[in-house]
Amino acid sequence: MFEKIKKKIVDNSKRLRILAYSLALFSIVLFFVFNLHGFLNIYLFSEKQKDIKTKIELEKRKNDSLKAEIELIKSDKFTIEKIAREKYGFVKPGERIYFINNSENK
Repeated sequence: MFEKIKKKIVDNSKRLRILAYSLALFSIVLFFVFNLHGFLNIYLFSEKQKDIKTKIELEKRKNDSLKAEIELIKSDKFTIEKIAREKYGFVKPGERIYFINNSENK
């Protein structure tokens, strides 16, 4: 009879030890995944960093394009004339302007 009780106690202590080790391991895993410098935050920050780098590259390309357009406007007389005609409605002396109405009135 004492052996059965002793065996149950040993079995229960083994179960408790396994449960304690499992909880400790689970706690450690949770700590490494979800703490401030955990794997999850590192992954999220790296994704944000990739997104920001992509946006920076896009803005650099736009900036280069605008710089090239500024240089073209500064140096090319035909570009200046085109902008003056299209945006500001400038005309040369003796020219006539014709307005075309594209809307359909029914």
